[in-house]
Amino acid sequence: MSVTRWAADSTRICGAEASAAFTLALAQSADHVMSFFKALRTEVAFYIACLNLHARLTAKGEPVCFPVLASAGEGIHHFNGLYDACLSLQMQAKVVGNTVDADGKTLIVITGANQGGRSTFLRSIGPPCPLPEWCVWFVWSAKSVTYVPSLAAVGPNPTLSAI
Repeated sequence: MSVTRWAADSTRICGAEASAAFTLALAQSADHVMSFFKALRTEVAFYIACLNLHARLTAKGEPVCFPVLASAGEGIHHFNGLYDACLSLQMQAKVVGNTVDADGKTLIVITGANQGGRSTFLRSIGPPCPLPEWCVWFVWSAKSVTYVPSLAAVGPNPTLSAI
């Protein structure tokens, strides 16, 4: 039996009030289903963009990897061949990656001359860092990456744990 016919039958049996309640419930259900598919569209678009980025970087011959997350007590921060993916996509030639071995360090100061690559290095390390904390396994533009996520290094948030 179709929904329209069922609604017409319920109007005859239960009256106009039941029909109005049913119509409202049906409209709310349709809104919930539509909002789910809109959110799903956004989520799928992000993952498709990640796949496209991976395909373009590997087609160019640039190294990519999945990060290895270390626990907060280990203090491991190691990046091998880390490069700025956006810069790589804009250039014809392959970009030169940076290697950082900051194991056991809690503070890293980036210094250098003007036009020395500080901003490029920070663009290569900054955007992918929080993604594993948001349950997104993202391919890094590097040969290998091992690091402690920033939220794990800080420890549990007393405000969030109280909720």
